[in-house]
Amino acid sequence: MHLIELYKSVQGESSFTGLPCIFVRFAGCNLRCAWCDSEYTFTGGQPHTQAEVIAQIAALAPCKLVEFTGGEPMLQAKELLPLMDALLAQSYTLMIETSGERPLDLVPKAVHKIVDVKCPGAGSAANSFRITVDNATLDPRTLVEWMMADGLDARLSLQIHKFIWEPQKKGV
Repeated sequence: MHLIELYKSVQGESSFTGLPCIFVRFAGCNLRCAWCDSEYTFTGGQPHTQAEVIAQIAALAPCKLVEFTGGEPMLQAKELLPLMDALLAQSYTLMIETSGERPLDLVPKAVHKIVDVKCPGAGSAANSFRITVDNATLDPRTLVEWMMADGLDARLSLQIHKFIWEPQKKGV
């Protein structure tokens, strides 16, 4: 499998926000979303075996929360799915952040799926249903007001890692 980076930090978004987490960032993405904050993952990466990835994750103990992200991790499903099975067998809690453009039916049920749904027709090759708040482009209070006014059963995630470190900083 081709990885851009593997590191431990704090989970910046999702229902695990604020918890220590190991991030496994896969190389490659077939979409070019206008809001993407990870263009550096579109190509490249270094090859790793499953054993190498598991050893690197184990070296970051005692953290047992792992997120697969990218790029698009499901482009490497052939390597990713066995890795997930191996880590689940070792009692890791797993998440995958994915565009939802690839089928997820073979992803183990125990894996938490963070799906950033892509919607057609919004003016770019792939467009996101997710509204991101990068560099204060939209006041989070406005989003909360919309959620409350519309009675949405939704969760607001502000990507806390971008408040802790510079928004473009990698590996944090």
